[in-house]
Formats: sequence, structure tokens, C-alpha cells
Amino acid sequence: MVDTPDAEPTTDRDDQECWSRWYAEVQHSQKDIVYTQWLERSKRITERYRDERNRASLKLRKYNVLWSNVQTLKPAIYSRTPKPIVERRFMDKDPAARLASTVLERVLSFQVEISHYHDHVDKSVNDYLLPGMGQVWVRYEPEFETDLIEEENTEVEDEERDQTADDIQNEGDGDEAYEKLSYERLCVDYVYYRDFFWGAARCWYEVPWVARRTWMTKSEVEERFGEDKAKQIVLDYTPQQMLTTDKEDKTISFFKKAEIWEIWNKADRTVYFIAPGTPGLVLEEKDDPLKLENFWPCPEPLFATQTSDTIVPVPDYYEYQDQAQELDDLTQRISMITTAIRANGVYDASQKGVERLLQEGVDNKLIPVDNWPAFTEKGGSAGVISLIPMQEIAQVLLWLYEARNQVKADMQEITGMSDIVRGQGNPNETATAQRIKGQFASLRLQERQEKVAHFCRDIIRIMAEIISEVFAPETLLEMSGMSVEFRDEVEKAGQAVPLPPPPQPQQPDPNMPPEVAAMMAQQAQMQAQQQYQMAVQQAQQAKSQELQAEFDRALEILRSDKLRGFRVEIETDSTIQPDASEDKAAATELFAATLQGLQNAGAIVMQAPELLEPIGDLLMFTYRKFRVGRSIESSLEDALTQMKERMEASASQPKPPSEEQVKAQGEQAKIAAELDRDKAKFQMDMEAKQADFALQQQKNQTELDRAAADLQIEREKLDIERQRMEMQRVNDIVKTASDLERTNNKVTLQREQHAMKIEQMNQPKPEGR
Repeated sequence: MVDTPDAEPTTDRDDQECWSRWYAEVQHSQKDIVYTQWLERSKRITERYRDERNRASLKLRKYNVLWSNVQTLKPAIYSRTPKPIVERRFMDKDPAARLASTVLERVLSFQVEISHYHDHVDKSVNDYLLPGMGQVWVRYEPEFETDLIEEENTEVEDEERDQTADDIQNEGDGDEAYEKLSYERLCVDYVYYRDFFWGAARCWYEVPWVARRTWMTKSEVEERFGEDKAKQIVLDYTPQQMLTTDKEDKTISFFKKAEIWEIWNKADRTVYFIAPGTPGLVLEEKDDPLKLENFWPCPEPLFATQTSDTIVPVPDYYEYQDQAQELDDLTQRISMITTAIRANGVYDASQKGVERLLQEGVDNKLIPVDNWPAFTEKGGSAGVISLIPMQEIAQVLLWLYEARNQVKADMQEITGMSDIVRGQGNPNETATAQRIKGQFASLRLQERQEKVAHFCRDIIRIMAEIISEVFAPETLLEMSGMSVEFRDEVEKAGQAVPLPPPPQPQQPDPNMPPEVAAMMAQQAQMQAQQQYQMAVQQAQQAKSQELQAEFDRALEILRSDKLRGFRVEIETDSTIQPDASEDKAAATELFAATLQGLQNAGAIVMQAPELLEPIGDLLMFTYRKFRVGRSIESSLEDALTQMKERMEASASQPKPPSEEQVKAQGEQAKIAAELDRDKAKFQMDMEAKQADFALQQQKNQTELDRAAADLQIEREKLDIERQRMEMQRVNDIVKTASDLERTNNKVTLQREQHAMKIEQMNQPKPEGR
């Protein structure tokens, strides 16, 4: 049932012609006889693998060898997600290519992890083993966030890079809103084998276009192609699980979807989106959105058996379907024969109780017989019971089992599924026989393993091309983790700047106040700190510019198809489960061999320095083959470069003299040493005599100085003595004068006393006496 569109399609003549052309192309590819036969076969194979049977056929016994073979082959050809390996093509010393390889490998590893790569490739491998074709589709999915334009005429910095989204940044001014790229990712979509179409061709390289079919709800169409397209499109598909017999069920309309064809035409490198249920409606037409070398966003599908006249594959099951059907027939017969092997027979009805022998439990139990004489006359139980002969039936059962084993052996010869591949072995076979059998089985598996590995590698290469062509430089830096490493390198460059010496304190001016002196010292210290900070900033800026230039060169390699092809190679590791013990043994062997080789190389290089460079190249070649970390590789290269520089510096020095020159130089050195010794002795004698003369002169001078000092002392003594005598004379005069004055005072006193006595004597005496 097809719904009518909400509005009449508004298509012009060009859209009508485009729609008609591609509708006819896809319809023609779908109606190809070989293609339709393959689809019918694939449907039956899928039903057989799922063992879908109706109720009547459930009683039939089948041997589902298809399920067994697929479950055995699948882990042998694909069991884990491959790891991207991006290396320099010629493994030489190319820093820009090494950085480009590192960035691309890290981004690829992250995208493989988040793109559901393993789940969808696993489904494709399952389709490869059942219908005979498996395919995936790589899709670029940017995410945007709304922002405001602050400056006028804001433009995208890199206008040459084609953006998959309509506009990463729209021009505008003022506070106009625009969509800003916030995140980028890749999606690996599984393509159901019935939803993948291709143009008529005999081999894959002749295919003119590829297409895939998807279904979208109306809201999804509106989000992807706009509101106008969503109004015109017809929702003409209802999922099978949503169908109902109730015609009045209104909820069924909520599950309706539109069938969309996404067609990639290599001739004009254009992508077309059309809806076959809406005639004349071209949803989108876009010119080469991803800039891929092979244009298509999908690899060559995993094809089973093919012939040179058509691409349509032949499912593997049809190569041994007769043997599989024969196994089913034999299994059904074995089931019927097994059912027939029962204790069935007849017995004499006159002998009551005999039937209970096979109907009841008779362990340690006696069953009575009514007419014992008659029972014994007939020969006992052998005469009254006759069972169906089971020996012949059992023999037939053994023949059927043997026949089925033979059919299985025939089928294994066709498919190459040996016992070793299945993990089974014959205990009677020798180890050599089992190894030979396993080797022949691996030869049959090797082609399929390589095909799956190439399929996974081609997906990785398409993802790598999209990352290189479309992803923004900021996304590459952040997603690869190189921004963190660059910041660390810049910080290390700043830390490598030597600390400035402490400022020498100046002699303070005695007249300067202490506060001014302390302020000047603090200013000197701050100036030295500012100079150091400036030196750190200059070193970090220089390192940042160096790293940015290196990243720009790596980005140039990634952006250029030619440079990327010339200097970078993209591969994957094995898609089958590796042996951890083998990897560990290989790493240990490499480490031990490296140490031993370096010890031996040291002695060789000392004897022949010119062998340093080839030995270093051989060492780097070995390490690059073993896929060591690029940091180790860079460290080894730096160490070898430094060693080479030291060797060249030592080589620029004069060569050591020969033996005769050494002998002559020894004699000359001996003579020169004797002359130097005599000269030194003479010099020492002269210096000793000069020292003695100087000492004598110093001694004489000392004597003179001592005599002068003694004379000076004597003079000072005389002066002191003269001064003492002078002082003594003065003291004597002073004393004499003092004695004279004292005598005069005494004489005067005595005169006064004598006068007083005379005066007393001359006074008259009182009367009465």
C-alpha cells in the first residue's frame, strides 16, 4: 500500500530526467536474470542456515552442515578488529612523514573504535559466507553547534578544503547566529546484501556506479533534506514486523518509511539521492563530497566464487549442496532405522502372562504361566515368542553411518574443511600426518583470509582518505593527542632555559638610606626574574613555531593525494586472533638480538668508523620492520645522529703519529724535559739566590729599622729623662718656695704670738689682787 504525498511534488524538467534515468538504471540492475537467481538462492541459503522449517517438516531430521561450516570458517578468517598501521612508504628518515603517519594512525584507531567497525564488518563476513557478498559503507558525520558572529564578514580560514557539510561557518555580521563545527566522526554502516546495487559490468573495475538502499521516516527526511522535500516524499514502506491483518489499524501509519536510493556515479563524480516511490523527486544532488581517489565510499565487496562474465557471485553452499542434501537424506534414514530398532514381535495368545515380559519390569520377578506342560512342550519362551529380526536392521544402520561419513569426506574434499581445521584429530594419525593435513587446509583458507584482510584494509584506507581530506586541523591535533605532546614539548623547552645567576649586590653608598638600598636590590632581582621569564617565553615560542611548522608539513602530506601516496602507506594487521606467546617471543628475541648486536657493533665501529652509518641504517630497518613505537625509533635516530657527530668531530682532530714519530717525539720530549729540568733548576737556583739576597736585604733593612727604632727609643728616653729632670727641678723649686713660705708663715706666726705676749704683759693688772 502506497500513501499519497502530503503535497504534489514540485519538480522541474531536469529533476524529472535525473529521476527517470536513475530509476531505470537501478531497476535494470535489479531485474538482471543472474542477479534475481542469486537473490533467490541467497534467500534459500539463509533459511537453511537459520533452519527455518514449517510445522510439517519439523519431524524430518536434518544435518545442518551449512551452519557448522560457517561457524568453523568465520573465526578462521575474521575474529577481531584489525589495527590500522600507517607507516612511511620507504621507511627512511622523514620527520614530516613520520608525524603525518602518527597523526593519521592515531585518528584512524580512534575512529575505528567508535564507528562500530567490528560489528558491521562481522555482519559483512557473515553475508560473504552465506549469500556470497558482504559490503559496508563509510559515512562522514559532522556535528555543529550554534554560535554568534562577533566580527563582520567572518570567513572560513581554509577555503580550499571542501567541506562535506553545507557550510561549516556561514558569513554574517553583528550578532547573527551561525553553525560552527564542533565534532567530526566516521560511521561504518553495514549494507544488507539486498540493499546494495551496482551498474552492469563483468568485473568490479568496470562498474560505473554503486548504490545503496535505506529507509527514512518523515522526520529523518526533513532533518536530512529539508522541510520542502519531506512534504513531497511518499512513505511507501512498512517494516515487515509492523504489518497487521487489521485494515482499520491506525497505528500502522506511524511506522511507515520512505525508500531512498543513494547513488554514486563515477563518470561525473556526483551523488544522487532519489525516492523511487515519489516520481520526479530528486532529494539531493552533490558533486564529489569526499574527494576520494576512487570516489566511492565503499570498498570492493567480499565476493564468493565469481566467473569472468558477471560480478554476481555463486554462494559457497551451492558448490556442495548435493552432498548437504545427501547428508540430510541419510540423517533422516538413520533416524527412521533407529526408531525401527525395537523389541517388536508376536506371541502365542494361549499362553497368558508371556506378554508381560516386555511390558513390565521383570527384574528379580517371576511371572506365573497357567499351563506349564504346554508351555514347556512348545520350547518355553522361544517357542511362544517371535521377535522381529533386529540384527539385519542394525547392520543397515551401521551401513548408513558409514555412508554418511563417506559423504562428509566427499564434502570436505570439496570445501577443504579438514579435521584439523575443525579441531578434531585421529589419535591413530602421526603428528606429521596431522601437520600436512593442516597445511593443505591452510592453503585453502589463505585465499579467504587475504580477501577479508584486503576488504578490511580498503575500508581503513577510505576512512584515512576522508580523515586526510575533510577533518579540520584542530580535530586532527586533539583526536590524535598530539596537542598534549606539543604542549609537553613546549613546557620542556621552557624548563631547559638555565636559571639566571643571582644579581651581585652593589656596594651600598654610605650616605644612602637603608630603605632605598633594599628597594634597589629588590628591583634588580625583579628585573633578573623578568629577563628569565622573557627567555622562557622566547624558547617556548620558538619551540611552538617549530612544532607548528612540522605539523603544517605533515598536514600538507595528508592533504595532498600525491604526497600521501608517495610517502605514507596504510595497511592493517591480521584479522585473525594472534598468538600472544609468539608476539612475546618475537619481542624478547628482538631485544636480545639488539643488545648483542650493539656489543658487537661497538668493537667494529672502533676499528672501522665508516661502518657506523650502515650499521645504524640496518638497526633502524630492523626496528621498523618489528613496528616498535615511533618514540623509540626517534630516540634511536637521535642517538645514532649524536654518535655520528661525535665520530666526525673526533675524525676532524689530527691523526695520531706513527711509531717512529712517537719515538722521535719521545726523544725530543726527553731532551726537552732535560732542558726544562736544567732550566727549571737554574731558575730555581736563581730564584733561591734572589730570595736569599732579598732576605738579606730585608734582614739588613730590618737591622737598620731596629737601630733607628732603638735610637728613636733612646732619644725618647732622653727626652723623657730631661722632661723628668725639668719637672723635678720645677718640683724642687715649688717645694723650696713652699718650704720658704711655710717658714715665713711660721716666723710671722711666732712674731704675732710674741707680740701678743708682750702686749699682755704690758696691760695693767686688776685691783684687788
